[in-house]
Amino acid sequence: AERDGSMKVVVLETNRVGSGASGLNAGFAVEGFQVEAFDLAELVGQEPAVQMFKLTQIAQNLLRDRIDKYAIQCDRADVGLVCLSLLAHPRAEAESREAVQKLNRMFDTNYQVSSIRHHWMEEWV
Repeated sequence: AERDGSMKVVVLETNRVGSGASGLNAGFAVEGFQVEAFDLAELVGQEPAVQMFKLTQIAQNLLRDRIDKYAIQCDRADVGLVCLSLLAHPRAEAESREAVQKLNRMFDTNYQVSSIRHHWMEEWV
């Protein structure tokens, strides 16, 4: 519809727009897939997984461009992906850092790991 302007787009819902499938997204757009990146690489091979991942990055850039082009009013926040672990055990933290480094090498990303330990966590670890 955007390319030549001659097409008209209609969103159909049983009740009202946003009450069904069109309202299920919650507004999040993240790189990658539902399956973990390393699992995806095992399923389809490393090179196809990298190409698929890059397509999700292209899609995000396209989304950003359209938000800007059409001045779409939204709460856009380019903050990245956050993964949290309640128990910041030193071994788990080291494994997380290693996994993120591998992910950065494999998919040419620049994800960072930071660890915040609170005194109340010490009781659980």
